[in-house]
Amino acid sequence: AEKLLARIAAEKAKLIKSGKLKKEKPLPPITEDEKPFDLPNGWAWCRFGDLVQTVTGKTPPRAENEWWRNDAPWVAIADMKDGCILTQTKEGVSRRAVETIFQGRISAAGTLLMSFKLTIGKVAILGLDAVHNEAIISIYPYLDVDHCVRNYLFRILPFVVGWGKSKDAIKGITLNATSIANLLIPLPPLAEQKRIVERIDELFAAIDQYSMAMGKIANAANLME
Repeated sequence: AEKLLARIAAEKAKLIKSGKLKKEKPLPPITEDEKPFDLPNGWAWCRFGDLVQTVTGKTPPRAENEWWRNDAPWVAIADMKDGCILTQTKEGVSRRAVETIFQGRISAAGTLLMSFKLTIGKVAILGLDAVHNEAIISIYPYLDVDHCVRNYLFRILPFVVGWGKSKDAIKGITLNATSIANLLIPLPPLAEQKRIVERIDELFAAIDQYSMAMGKIANAANLME
């Protein structure tokens, strides 16, 4: 994981040098008191802001109909089914809204989303190109071979937001740019990230099968009554 973090830092430095990323004040070092638990050998704690770049969404003025069309899907937290691929939204915005309010920036299909206001730590992966509101961030790992980091974050972020300094933020029913960047991430090597995601996916599939089976049993019991 330490080698992975070095590669990520190098990639981030390249983006800054090329002007694609703004240089910001370094995040504070992680203290022993902050760490929620000990990690296995080969893992490392890092801050979310050292791992990814985030972009916050916007909401066009509701009183002006010109911003609201179906030219581009607009994601609200209500559209996000936690832990799922998001393939449709209830509302859309106009092409002018995309160009003016969102400055032409659309989150591409495959982008990881997370809510950070009101409903904290709800995640979804976009199954279509879309924009989203100001309670949601798009998450872009600086280094993401085969979406390995994205998929790992997709599975652990709902738990991560409950650790450390973010607990106080959750009591206030919001996170901000600082608290998001300072979230602690337990980072394993890429191969281990992939194994963890594959195992979780297997378990979720088994849970879904069990739920379907129990639903059929319940329906059969109701018919017999």
